[in-house]
Amino acid sequence: MFPKTAERAGDSMTWYGHSFNSKNGNGVPELLRDHIRGVAERAEKFASAFAAGKQAKACGELHDLGKYSEQFQRRLFDRKEKGRDHASIGAILAAKVGKSLGEFPATCIEGHHVGLGCAESSELFQRRIAKSFNDNPERFTTVNMKICIDHFRADGFEIPEIKSGLAPRFDYLADMLDTRMLYSALVDADFLETEAHFAGDRNCTRRPRPDGQELDPNAAIQAFNRYIAQFAQTNSEMLTNEFSSLRQTLLQSCRSQGAEQALGLFTLSAPTGAGKTLAMLGFALEHARKHGLRRIVLAMPFLNIVDQTARIYRKIFSHEEFGDEFVLECHSLADDATERSLADEGPDYSQDDLVPQRQRWRLLSENWDAPIVLTTSVQLLESLFANKPSRCRKLHRLAGSVILFDEVQTLPPKLVVSTLGTLNRLAGADSRYRSSVVFATATQPAFECLSPRLASMVDDQQYTGMPPTWRPKELVTNADEMFKTASGRVLISWRQNQPIEFANLADELSHYRQVLVIVNLKRHATELAELLRSRSGATFHLSTNMCSDHRLSVLDQVRQCLDDDQPVRLIATQCVEAGVDIDFPCVYRALAPLEAIAQAAGRCNRSGFRETGNVTVFKPIDLRDDGRKRNLYPPGYDAAVSATESFLNSLLSQLAPGQPLPEIINSPELLRKYYELFYTLHGRDTTELADERELHEAIRAGIFPDVAKQYRLIEQNVINVLVPYGWAIYETLVDEAHTDKMTLKHTRAWIRKARPHSVAVYRPANNSEIWNHLIPLPLGANSDDESGRGITTESHDWWRPANEAESYNDFVGLKFAETQWVL
Repeated sequence: MFPKTAERAGDSMTWYGHSFNSKNGNGVPELLRDHIRGVAERAEKFASAFAAGKQAKACGELHDLGKYSEQFQRRLFDRKEKGRDHASIGAILAAKVGKSLGEFPATCIEGHHVGLGCAESSELFQRRIAKSFNDNPERFTTVNMKICIDHFRADGFEIPEIKSGLAPRFDYLADMLDTRMLYSALVDADFLETEAHFAGDRNCTRRPRPDGQELDPNAAIQAFNRYIAQFAQTNSEMLTNEFSSLRQTLLQSCRSQGAEQALGLFTLSAPTGAGKTLAMLGFALEHARKHGLRRIVLAMPFLNIVDQTARIYRKIFSHEEFGDEFVLECHSLADDATERSLADEGPDYSQDDLVPQRQRWRLLSENWDAPIVLTTSVQLLESLFANKPSRCRKLHRLAGSVILFDEVQTLPPKLVVSTLGTLNRLAGADSRYRSSVVFATATQPAFECLSPRLASMVDDQQYTGMPPTWRPKELVTNADEMFKTASGRVLISWRQNQPIEFANLADELSHYRQVLVIVNLKRHATELAELLRSRSGATFHLSTNMCSDHRLSVLDQVRQCLDDDQPVRLIATQCVEAGVDIDFPCVYRALAPLEAIAQAAGRCNRSGFRETGNVTVFKPIDLRDDGRKRNLYPPGYDAAVSATESFLNSLLSQLAPGQPLPEIINSPELLRKYYELFYTLHGRDTTELADERELHEAIRAGIFPDVAKQYRLIEQNVINVLVPYGWAIYETLVDEAHTDKMTLKHTRAWIRKARPHSVAVYRPANNSEIWNHLIPLPLGANSDDESGRGITTESHDWWRPANEAESYNDFVGLKFAETQWVL
């Protein structure tokens, strides 16, 4: 039934956009005109950052046009009334009035709840929706455009004109990004206005959340300068060697470039340990000041690097001066990570204080409303290719930003062409988004080799612009000299042609006082760590078989041993490789892609305080019980390892017998030749390969859901195993998972708490015996059934070990002894 405040007299009626905002009788419904006006104003403000404000305002005005129907009004106050599509009628009107400038608005309005669908011309869009209106009118709140518009006008609106903004360029990647950016402005505005209503009550009908802080580059640069000066004063002995001088040179160079360069695409190529973390920030702050930019976004491939970087940033931008919302972490473990870094530098929060502060951080992370955002490459890049409102709503914040990608060599090759094309639109020469993008790494991929492939991502028949290209500018003008300085830091022994068994390798390693070994597979890390521990003390293991809290604890112990010059032997997988700030005198690296070997070498004599460090590249022998060889590499490594072996053998063939290989990892020229070989070996530089074909076909077809499904940095077919690292929290989480009060909101909160205490692993085959060692965590479903009957292995995501005591241990993490299965 309608609320008592509704008025009906002939054709007049009070129209509502949302139901009562309080269930205790103290709430009020929201007038539809207020909601539309609020969304339109916010969307216009958001999209003004990329010169599409009027277009976004039109989206806001038309997005809920279908709510001007009696059916929707009944639905608001009578849940027995079926929910119907209220978006399509506004979408078809946008397509009609805007013509080519209405294409993106129509797609955005239609998908503002369900997600972006398929890119279509205005004519095709109108035809499709009109056919649905005729064939299935019961799906919609109304199909009567005239009556709907009459009500819209009677409520104080006019049909908006769409005469400027974003229109199809027939560059598939650019058009999809433009659509998502407009969509982001609309759905974020809609989220915020809806949130403001439901936070209100009769006494205060709407309570909008406070906006996040704005970036003040001058104040931030002053804090940065103080940090650099304080670091130099307290670490004067560390700043006297040649490598420390290199760090200072890199920082000064990047700051100068930030203050001088126009907006655009950049690379930052510098040796490992050269101080890229501070150099990137120095560039970003100076660049933001020069161009009046709003935000700095730093994307990193691994959570441990995010955590490590957040601690540094919070030392620079202290709580006392900048508050707790200046640096925002956005990733799956953000709550715990933020609390840890604030514990180092910030205030002492009570648990009561943390509850509202956690909620505030989560709200800000939904749409990146902060001056500095630290996130993962997965979060940022997959959002750029997403189609759902919750993933896309943050994207408009990238306009007017410095966007930094650290350790960019970790980008999967199958995603490179689509990523470059999208970032070229975001920050290329003809971009309207006023952003700059920086690719930083010690092993800069030769992505320029793939630049010609971008031409395959435009419509040859209709595209009239210059062919898209990838031509970033290098920020480090003396990069070759820097790498030459770093070349004496380590010596590499190449033993990849002399395979070694793990038992013999463990014997060899036992003679080292401090050594880091990085292998390619988790089962290799477990086997070697257990062999070495049986021979030597002070042995640690690190892999993603351990939950994140466990890994952080081990890293802290290892760093403490190194700082105290105590014996320490660490066996790890690639999770310790890129960007992790540890410094060993000796590193062993299993044969891997050349860029991974270079990153591993960056953990050796990292600070340059030793005369030289030693890196050994080896190839393990891994045989089955029947003597057959087992695979030595994780998925996606084979092609790059093949290129590495071909490259090394090519260099060896040019040398006299017994002559050592030249310096490779600190030679930008040789690294470039390796990448060129890698891209040409299988034809990726000229040909669309099978691993990227489905994604590219979906992009050309403009099918947003398929693009989102195909663009994945990490394999998604995984399960999460809650592990007993800390019995008290484990038992609490298990109990909570079985309660019958687990609403969707409670489930999300539970998952946030469980993430630091869980291990993500590939989903085993349905007939695998491993399922016999796992018990499902129902999260409210079947909560009265301890066995979880009715939950299938194909779809359920959260499990726990059947035998907790034997399945997880403090040394190697998750391991099932009965099957010798290391996940």
